[in-house]
Amino acid sequence: MALYGLVFVSIGVGGIKCCIAAFGVDQLIGNDQNVTSTQVHVFFSMFYFSIHLGVFFGMITSPIINKILLYSGHNVNEYVIRFGMVVITMAISISVFVCGTPYYLFRKSLPNILPKMIKCIFFSLWKQLTSPCKETKNEHWLEMAKNSFPNDIINDTKKTLHMLCLYIPLSIFWSLFDQQVNIRNKSCKSYPY
Repeated sequence: MALYGLVFVSIGVGGIKCCIAAFGVDQLIGNDQNVTSTQVHVFFSMFYFSIHLGVFFGMITSPIINKILLYSGHNVNEYVIRFGMVVITMAISISVFVCGTPYYLFRKSLPNILPKMIKCIFFSLWKQLTSPCKETKNEHWLEMAKNSFPNDIINDTKKTLHMLCLYIPLSIFWSLFDQQVNIRNKSCKSYPY
């Protein structure tokens, strides 16, 4: 049963993370096109600071909750209390979002560019593999699609593929981060509070 709960938590967190930053910037910009890059930078700094403050709060309160439950003698699972705290804060945040709905600016979404980018990649790979002459050694391999796709799609695809290189070390980072949290929680259990 716990596994199902964790799966639903993961789906919920993954579903909200991709939307909340864009929603915040839409509200910051609004109808005012004179928003400076400094204001956007301050918004994202505060946004990510609050996220990491929540992580820090969770890391600090976890060992304290463990000790309180240990010394109080209550037969309550510590994860019930931790996830209960998260549910309470999420309920408060949902209430705040619902109450503010009349004041939000809703932008019409643009068409999805991802299918076009995927078609561009596969088309370029197909042309690269089936093309008999390889004269264009200095051109990027995505340039093979320039007769079939607009230049902005090709350039956006190039930028996206270059950016994906940054995601390679992410799994290592999160593995080490989770390992650090687990080691810290285990070592903090031995400290009396």
